[in-house]
Amino acid sequence: MRRIRAITDDAAKHSLTRSAVSAYPPRGRASQGKTMELIQLTPHSDVDPSQPLRAPGDILLHAYLIPNALNPARLARRTGIPATHIKAFIADTHPITPKIAIRLAFAFNTTAFYWLALQARYDLEKAKPVVRAYRPLVD
Repeated sequence: MRRIRAITDDAAKHSLTRSAVSAYPPRGRASQGKTMELIQLTPHSDVDPSQPLRAPGDILLHAYLIPNALNPARLARRTGIPATHIKAFIADTHPITPKIAIRLAFAFNTTAFYWLALQARYDLEKAKPVVRAYRPLVD
């Protein structure tokens, strides 16, 4: 089994313009020595703060279900996601998991990363007021 390759030069440690961890390459002779770049991240990567915060379930409902004349039951039949889970996403009582993100990506011709990024942004914004109560480690 190949090990995950970490970036070793000093400049790359401080500015992650390339992914700090490469994915396991596909097996075979043609792929030996090649690594797959995941995404480009920097320590200060963020989304556009001018965009209003919306729950992933709200986006699912207003950008995908309503325009496509779908209801939770119909989406459940198409994706294999239980209708109760879809209703929970819309009600903001259940997060979108990686498995659900993959199924939504197939159903709506998006990427799983899109759904996970929506969920991560929402979770981070919801956690900010709680974390601001603590003092920073660096003054």
